[in-house]
Amino acid sequence: MAATLGDLVSGDELRTVSVLRAKRFDEKTVTAASAKSLQMKREAEEHDGWELAKENKRSLRMRRLKPEDRQLEDDVWTLFYRMGFKEMNADRNLMVIGKDGATRRQLDVFAKDDETVFIVECTHSRDWRGPAAEAAGGSEGPQNGTSSSRSVSPPALPEPPLWRGRLRNWTSSAMISQP
Repeated sequence: MAATLGDLVSGDELRTVSVLRAKRFDEKTVTAASAKSLQMKREAEEHDGWELAKENKRSLRMRRLKPEDRQLEDDVWTLFYRMGFKEMNADRNLMVIGKDGATRRQLDVFAKDDETVFIVECTHSRDWRGPAAEAAGGSEGPQNGTSSSRSVSPPALPEPPLWRGRLRNWTSSAMISQP
C-alpha cells in the first residue's frame, strides 16, 4: 500500500497537540454581546450535552466528555507521545490509500522515531464479551425476543477493559512514505 498521510507533527507542534489529546473533555468558548443572548446560547449548549466550566461577563467556557472511541484513540496516542516518539499524526484523519487508488483505510495512531514506526488501529466496544462467554453459549438471552428454556448461564468473566487495541510494529523501512 502506498500511503497518503494526514498532517504529521513534531517538536513544538507535537507538544501542542499532546495537550489537547491528554484532556478528557472537549472544550469551547461561547461569546455574546448581551447577557440575555449569552444565557440563550448557554441553554442551547446545555441542551446539546455541554456543561458550564467557567462563566465570564461576555463569554462562557463549555465542556463535555469526549466520546469513548475518540478518548481511546487519544489515550493510545498520548501513550506513544509519553514514550518519546518524535513524529506523530496530528488528528484522526490519517489515511492510507492502496496501490489501486480505491482502497482507503483510516488509521488511528501513527508514531515514528529513529528506529520504529507504529501504526495503530483502535477497536472500541461497549459490550465486550471474551472467548469464554462465546464458548459457553454465545449471548446471554434469546435473540428474537422469545423466552428460552435453556438454563445454562455463561461463566463469570473478569471485568473487561474498556478498550482493546491492536498494535502492529514495523521497522522504519516500512511501506509508509510521506509524499
